[in-house]
Amino acid sequence: MDIYTRYVPVLLWFGLLAVHGQSLTSYERSFTPFHKNLSCYVCEPPSINLTGRTYVQWEMENRICEEPTEDFIQKCVETDTFKPRGCGKLVTKSYQQVNFGGEREVKLVRRFCASSGMKENEQKCQLTMSQGRWTEMCVCGGNACNHADNPTLTVPLLLVLLVSLRGCLEALF
Repeated sequence: MDIYTRYVPVLLWFGLLAVHGQSLTSYERSFTPFHKNLSCYVCEPPSINLTGRTYVQWEMENRICEEPTEDFIQKCVETDTFKPRGCGKLVTKSYQQVNFGGEREVKLVRRFCASSGMKENEQKCQLTMSQGRWTEMCVCGGNACNHADNPTLTVPLLLVLLVSLRGCLEALF
């Protein structure tokens, strides 16, 4: 029993540290060179052209960027002309003419390193319409923040986890 009372609190403490670990905020990142610590999901659809492919083949190629895997995370490279300051996501929705007067919705998603996003007022989404297309451009300031909706660990969820863990430990001892 003595081994449990000695090591369980230490293991719990390390577990909470692991759950509570976060990437750098845009403010914290502003004190270090960006090329060393900013990564974003980078993905561009192969083509917006249907030439030589069926619609299904074309759609499957373009869906790669809708919910990218971690394989698409890349370090943002700083050059003389480009200073990465955040991550971006561009979603374009338009309609494609099909056969005799029919239409189908076409959605293209592009993810990239952005030159803005470090300041709080730059972290936003803008929706515009032009030539029958809706375009939403979102810029964020976190590391790899331009992914699809990421689940976050909230305080209530953490409390439920701790209460459950406490109940399990009481049942064991």
